[in-house]
Amino acid sequence: MRRERVAMAKNNTELVDDILSRCVPNRIVTPFVKQYGRLFQPQRLPPNYRRGAWKACFANSYRMALRHGFVYVEGYAISSDTGTGCLHSWCVDRQGMVLERTWGHPGNAYFGIPFQTQFLRRTIDARRRSLGDKVYFGLLDDYEARWPLIKHLGDSPELWLETLTRPKLRLVRPRTH
Repeated sequence: MRRERVAMAKNNTELVDDILSRCVPNRIVTPFVKQYGRLFQPQRLPPNYRRGAWKACFANSYRMALRHGFVYVEGYAISSDTGTGCLHSWCVDRQGMVLERTWGHPGNAYFGIPFQTQFLRRTIDARRRSLGDKVYFGLLDDYEARWPLIKHLGDSPELWLETLTRPKLRLVRPRTH
């Protein structure tokens, strides 16, 4: 049993490294995601949920999390269309299954940080009060406010990190195009 866990950990580390190697690195965000992130299982969006606006992943995921009680996640995902990765947001159910509202198809791989809903809501509400219609929804790459989550709250994950059960992941190497 221990050998299987060690092999799985090695495979997970290799998969995470593969995901991150396909993304444009961010010297502030990427190490933080690598420290607190986890892998999530892709799946098709269930038919009872609608797609959100294209290129609005942070707003789409924020709305889905609040409306339906899912967990909001930010991190890196690999597009099934291009095989490349980007900073992205999605929701997950309590078992860690991805609910991808923005892309036309689920991505090949997802690695990110699940956030507590109350932290998400407080952060966006505070932005909405100060920015009005110019509110933005991302938590990690908040360069406009000089990365407050990472620089000021990063050492206190109990304030923002959502804990989830860990499902058995099917390891699938992201396709290259």
